[in-house]
Amino acid sequence: MQRHPAHVGSGTDLPPHLTSSPVQLRAATLADFEAITDLIGHIDLKRRTDDIGPIFELIRTALATGQGGTGPFTHGSLHFVVAEHADHSGAIGLVRCGVASWTASLAVPSPIRNRLYSRIGNIQELAVAPEHRGRGIAHALLHRAEADHRAAGYDAIVLRHQREQTSFYTQAGYTSGSRLTLLLPGGLGRVSVPGAGWRWAVKPLVPPVSVVDIHGSPALTGLLSPRDPA
Repeated sequence: MQRHPAHVGSGTDLPPHLTSSPVQLRAATLADFEAITDLIGHIDLKRRTDDIGPIFELIRTALATGQGGTGPFTHGSLHFVVAEHADHSGAIGLVRCGVASWTASLAVPSPIRNRLYSRIGNIQELAVAPEHRGRGIAHALLHRAEADHRAAGYDAIVLRHQREQTSFYTQAGYTSGSRLTLLLPGGLGRVSVPGAGWRWAVKPLVPPVSVVDIHGSPALTGLLSPRDPA
């Protein structure tokens, strides 16, 4: 499968309902670090306070490394996109995508695990400053993350969310459930990942990947299908 670098553009990349908005999207830089930590602070990460510091330090390190590097996204294998006003007054929204660490716990052969790692996108945080909510900024960031993962050759995108956010994600085309199940090809059966207090939201990005219902939770099927070279 040939991968293409993801393009992170400006306000012209916004969905149609936001094209007249003074908000634009761009790759994050180290100068955005404080705003990013403030935005993430509005999310209940269901972690102890002592665990938050290391996450922020990893973010700082990634931003300090700069754009480019090995990988298809803004910061190599990591993706940081912020929303800001056209006057460049600072980030007011964030989508952060990164490694799907939950794949490490899957009871599957290492080659299959590695392929899943490179074909399933993982959104780690989606946040908008409270005073800027209700303007479609979160949808724009979500749309950007999906488009960038699709361009980079991913099959599907997943995230964990709080129960009260279910309607937001279902309206955006996701299927939400308490577990994430992957139906694997080649007679490998299926594997499941519990939500651990969260709900999973999943969305196929390309055919033939689709979502089926298994006991009220979403299951991705059609993963790892051969692709025609682009």
